[in-house]
Amino acid sequence: MYRFYPNPVDQTLTITTNKAEKELKLSKNTYIDVTLYSDKAKIVYQLKNTADKQIEISTKELPEGIYYLHIKEGEKVEKKQIVIKH
Repeated sequence: MYRFYPNPVDQTLTITTNKAEKELKLSKNTYIDVTLYSDKAKIVYQLKNTADKQIEISTKELPEGIYYLHIKEGEKVEKKQIVIKH
């Protein structure tokens, strides 16, 4: 459903939807929640109720390591491991 790049990330993590334009029109009232967790399950970034087709998360202030990105759309949650490497 979503693309995350680059991975590993240095300065900015970009999230875009993989949905076709037709699907986006059908679900244009769909909002998502984006949460980035540290390896200790601490929330380091959170964006709620967004309908943006592209989201950029600045990672330049975050320490290097493994993080977990959760994107919640309705009842579905997509999870991805992200590596931050400066």
